[in-house]
Amino acid sequence: MHCPVRVLWGDRGVVNKLFTPVVDWAERSHGPVTGATTPSGHYIPEDTPDLLIAEMQAFFTA
Repeated sequence: MHCPVRVLWGDRGVVNKLFTPVVDWAERSHGPVTGATTPSGHYIPEDTPDLLIAEMQAFFTA
């Protein structure tokens, strides 16, 4: 990919336990990669919808 990437994952999900999302996506991307955990499980939109909206707005307006 040749674009900025923002990775979000739940701090209670399997991704947080088994992977390093920012590093993993940086290996596949030619653009800047940023990321953060959210206080959620696997389903971020269901667990923390307001946080997800804020993250998306910040990313797409940067």
